[in-house]
Amino acid sequence: MKKLVYRVHLQGIISKNSEKLIDKGFEQHGDENLTLNLFCSFSQFEIPIGTTFNYFEKDNILIPLHHAMLIAVTQQFGKPFESIPEGWKTISKFEFSLEGVRELKSELPILDTWDYSSNKLYLLRIE
Repeated sequence: MKKLVYRVHLQGIISKNSEKLIDKGFEQHGDENLTLNLFCSFSQFEIPIGTTFNYFEKDNILIPLHHAMLIAVTQQFGKPFESIPEGWKTISKFEFSLEGVRELKSELPILDTWDYSSNKLYLLRIE
C-alpha cells in the first residue's frame, strides 16, 4: 500500500520580473533549463531541501514524474530557508527533467504574487 509522504500545492511560476527580486534568497540556483521557481501555497508538511517528488497531481489525476527535486526555498524575497516550513507560503526552486519542466510550464500560470484561485495542482512524494 502506498503512502503520501509530502504534498506541495503549486500556485504558479514566478514571472521573470519577480524572479530578479527573489534570486538572492536562493542558496542554490541549478540549471536554468531544468529549474522552475514556483509560488507554493501553505504547506501541510515540513519539507527539507533535497526532497524528491515522484508525481504531479492535477484535478485528482496523478501523473508520474521522472525527476523533481526541491533545491532551494525562500520567502520574503530574500530570506533563505532550509525547508518548506509547515504552514508557510514559500517561493521554492525545483529541478525537473526536461519533460517535467515542459509539463508544468503548460499547466501553471505565470505570476507576480501568490494566486488565491482554487487550482488543484500539486507535487507529491508517494512511497
